[in-house]
Amino acid sequence: MLHQVLHEIERATGPITIQELSQRLNLEPGVVADMVAFWVRKERLVTGADTAVPHHTAHCGGDCQGPAACHFVAKVPASFTVTKDVMR
Repeated sequence: MLHQVLHEIERATGPITIQELSQRLNLEPGVVADMVAFWVRKERLVTGADTAVPHHTAHCGGDCQGPAACHFVAKVPASFTVTKDVMR
């Protein structure tokens, strides 16, 4: 089952969320999250948070309090992609 999760992520045309994976594999999201966490620990996957994101302060004034307090930063579910340098 671990390899099926990895295979589904590899087949995706872009980042994929836990919800999408759980629907594709007909598994509970918590189970899928645990399997994804395994592949992240093995450095086969990276989370959306690990990928390059534009620095939001370029559009802020001098009173910027960071991304956690910013009203212009969208909160999106974590997504996962295959590590580019490790295609096994």
